[in-house]
Amino acid sequence: MDITSSPDTGHEIMLEVTDPTQTRPIPVGKQWSGEPRDDFMRFIFYTSTSGVWQSVWMEPLVDGAVEKVSFNPNIDSASVKVTISTNTGKQEDMDIEIHDGNTLMQKSTVKSNEEMELTLGPNFKTWSPEDPFLYDVVIKTSSGDCVKSYFGMRKIEIRPEGDFQRVFLNNKKLEFQIGMLDQGYWPDGLMTPPTEEAMKWDIEMTKRMGYNMIRKHIKLESRQENGF
Repeated sequence: MDITSSPDTGHEIMLEVTDPTQTRPIPVGKQWSGEPRDDFMRFIFYTSTSGVWQSVWMEPLVDGAVEKVSFNPNIDSASVKVTISTNTGKQEDMDIEIHDGNTLMQKSTVKSNEEMELTLGPNFKTWSPEDPFLYDVVIKTSSGDCVKSYFGMRKIEIRPEGDFQRVFLNNKKLEFQIGMLDQGYWPDGLMTPPTEEAMKWDIEMTKRMGYNMIRKHIKLESRQENGF
């Protein structure tokens, strides 16, 4: 919502949420508060849980501010493709830094709103369930915006092996894939995790139980201190 051209007399922001669980304008999944839709819904149904479950805020943005950052890693070429989208859609120079902790791995000037490829070198670190390493990223625009983000170097693919299709992670076959459905419910926050430590505990406990995969359901909890 852009209120730049509005008179500078003060603004009151009102947030309204509608939960149309008995209608079909939007997918309702298993949430249904009316009569069962079919035989399936007579046996499986969930209490409606739609609504605002993450923080909502308003912030001033300059022209050329970062709206979205996407990363496409390639472990075979030791590189990552980066696309930085801005609120103007125009191309401008941006400085990007990639850090491994306190070590600067890459510093480049890239163009916004265009896919750019950056090389990490032969000694880069991969992401895996055993070591879920993430590179930290800092992006600074010529308009004065500064955004922090992160990405992991990993490759997931399906390859044929005999008569079967096998899942490979970082060019290595996953001998056994065992996962669970993570609904994202919290006893002290329902749809909202109480703290970032609680989210981390949830994942670590899942790994300790012997799982190597989590199937996220409906929503994703993002890292709170970063915007992307």
